[in-house]
Amino acid sequence: MDEAPPPAQADIITATPGPGYVWVGGYWGFSWGHYVWIRGHWERPERLHAHWVQPRWEYHDGKYLFVKGYWR
Repeated sequence: MDEAPPPAQADIITATPGPGYVWVGGYWGFSWGHYVWIRGHWERPERLHAHWVQPRWEYHDGKYLFVKGYWR
């Protein structure tokens, strides 16, 4: 993608569905030639003490590349 994604939108963080859930913030995805906002949501980590690494767009060689989020 040649064009940078828009600035992040503000997520409305709802009440946690229960103990052990982590808020996974929203981010700009890409679909059908356009950036699309993917809203944040609650998730349970894959394992104890894991934390979420937010997806992001990185600029390399004149293009924006999407790096998926993951549990670390």
